[in-house]
Amino acid sequence: MSKDYWAVVYKDGDLWAGYANGDIRDTHGDGQDWRELHREGACYVGNEVKVCLWR
Repeated sequence: MSKDYWAVVYKDGDLWAGYANGDIRDTHGDGQDWRELHREGACYVGNEVKVCLWR
């Protein structure tokens, strides 16, 4: 069982895409693909999502 939120951001051809769990107990993505994301610095931004990645 998942003990935290998580997200996956990946390159799909020339575009960025991703998905995540919507509930901390979910071990799979919530089934809602974020579609196309564009990069803004350390963040990947879509219509209804913003994911920022740091080391």
